[in-house]
Amino acid sequence: MKKYIYLFLFVFTFLIKDEVKSQNIEDYTDTAIINSASLKSSYKLYEASLEKVKQVKTLSSPIIDFGYFINPIETKTGPQQAKIGIKQNLPWLGSLKAQQSVYEQLAYAKLEDYEVKKEHLIHMVDKSWYTMNEVNQAIVIIKSHLKIVKSFEELAIKKYETGFNTGLVDVLKIQMEIDEVNNKLLFYKDDLALKKVLFNNLLNRDKNAAI
Repeated sequence: MKKYIYLFLFVFTFLIKDEVKSQNIEDYTDTAIINSASLKSSYKLYEASLEKVKQVKTLSSPIIDFGYFINPIETKTGPQQAKIGIKQNLPWLGSLKAQQSVYEQLAYAKLEDYEVKKEHLIHMVDKSWYTMNEVNQAIVIIKSHLKIVKSFEELAIKKYETGFNTGLVDVLKIQMEIDEVNNKLLFYKDDLALKKVLFNNLLNRDKNAAI
């Protein structure tokens, strides 16, 4: 009896795997990226670094100097009542380019940090998703197994009641197998519930959100 059950489950496993492969998790990874406080913080640091690069590229604003004399001052060109001037602070030759290079490297480092964190998060979501699907697949298979074993139990009971070459021992063996399968089903259901919570935590959303 068992060899027929396992043959069915073996074929059924491959059917389920094909279905799982066709599922798309891009929406979930996008949600995880959008909701990640760590990624938001890293990207803000990158944007701040870019802003610093722009500031270094730009010379400081010129300073306008204005003065007014109560009594005119005699100069070579005649009396002077007021004076106005403009001052511009210029960096040493090459220092502006050096500062720009430093801040560009810092901005690049911030971008690299952001990309590394993002790729790690995507990997964790993918891994959690496929692990969760494996457990879900196991549950589907176990339920099918249980359905088949129960049908054998019904058949064994009918044969026992009619005295058709089936003893009480055979019925009890099948019932013991049913109990074993039920316990395994409960274990995988609990495991799936836990994995769903962990998956939703990665997406930074309510732990009971539908998947």
